[in-house]
Amino acid sequence: LRRARAPKEEVERRVRKRHKAYLQLPDNLPKEVRDLSDNLSAGANNWFNKADNINIHLKSNYPYDFKVGPTPKGMDVVYDFLFNKKRGYCEQFASSFVVMCRCQGIPARLVTGFN
Repeated sequence: LRRARAPKEEVERRVRKRHKAYLQLPDNLPKEVRDLSDNLSAGANNWFNKADNINIHLKSNYPYDFKVGPTPKGMDVVYDFLFNKKRGYCEQFASSFVVMCRCQGIPARLVTGFN
């Protein structure tokens, strides 16, 4: 997958159209989140490498910690994790990963729990 070529524009367009629900982002997403996603994805030649770069960054720069406090009211949760707290648990990691993938046009969704 690392050496896979990027899909042709027509294929990407069809995938994005079919999975547009998994590309939605809030209108007020902080620019810093988009910029970080762009920086991490720069030079990656396909969706897998972009997602892998984001994953490696999260694993390498943010410690896993169950004892993080709540995000201040009115603040974006992903922004708070990435730029303020810089530590968190599975929910913060997964949310940040999904949001940054979506910033790159990669359809992504977050699923939690087991029943």
